[in-house]
Amino acid sequence: MTRLLRIACASLLALAGTLAAEEADCPGCGGRVKFDDSPTGAFTKMKVALLESDVDLARACISGLGELKDPAELGNRLRDGWSRFLLAKVASEKVDGDHATLDLEMAKGKEERIEAVREGGAWKVQFETPIAANERRAATVVKQLFASNGAWRQDNSDPEGPRYYWTLDVAGFYYGLDPGGRLLKYVDVAIANADRTGLGAYAKEPPRPYAGYWLRVLTKDEKGTPYAQDVEGKGQKRTNRSSYGFCAYPAEYGVTGTKTFIVNEKGVGYEKDLGPDAKDGVDAWPADDPTEKGWKASD
Repeated sequence: MTRLLRIACASLLALAGTLAAEEADCPGCGGRVKFDDSPTGAFTKMKVALLESDVDLARACISGLGELKDPAELGNRLRDGWSRFLLAKVASEKVDGDHATLDLEMAKGKEERIEAVREGGAWKVQFETPIAANERRAATVVKQLFASNGAWRQDNSDPEGPRYYWTLDVAGFYYGLDPGGRLLKYVDVAIANADRTGLGAYAKEPPRPYAGYWLRVLTKDEKGTPYAQDVEGKGQKRTNRSSYGFCAYPAEYGVTGTKTFIVNEKGVGYEKDLGPDAKDGVDAWPADDPTEKGWKASD
């Protein structure tokens, strides 16, 4: 723990005995903090719980900690990045019924937003676990691939011929070349490098997961028809006039994620826990309506 963090810890612990007060000055985060029964109050008490490794207080202030059994487990949460909240200051609080949003001022001028919920009449802050954070980013990245393919279709189809989508790989959205020999860069290079099967055609470096997830194209639609067709008439099966699919799946099931995410040309993302045996995600679009196969529309 850094010296600055130790100072913040000591400052906050000195305030722990004043929880009955409505407000107090906090030398640790540099502002006024509330100890009342509010979302901000729950956030402040949560910091005290983390510093004191007080599991009971943590359960009272943090949603989703029912699985914790001892202070050591709470300490692990600090090492997993929760310590960044010890220097945080609540800049604003917005309450809407039993849900609230807290905008935080973090160390070094950074900002972060967290949620709070009212459970059993008391406010509790919510934090993403590393898996939840990875899954949120995976759900977002398949939507990015959907948007990127729309842009690719607009820019790269033959203006005097049929329009078509890219279906060969994910890496090509970055490493593919325009007529002038420049990289396409429709996606970030980190997204392209997460294409475990497609990257080798463009780059020598080994693929790396993106936020704990591998990315790939689907090869067939729900009827078993290959997405990759020779629409361009160049003897290369790599495009399709109307359909395609993408998939994001955990690089290490149960460690980096549990859900698999898919999207097709309709732009609706779906998610499903396929279990530890689905090591390559899915190869084909599951059904005309994926919910009939147990998939759930992603938020």
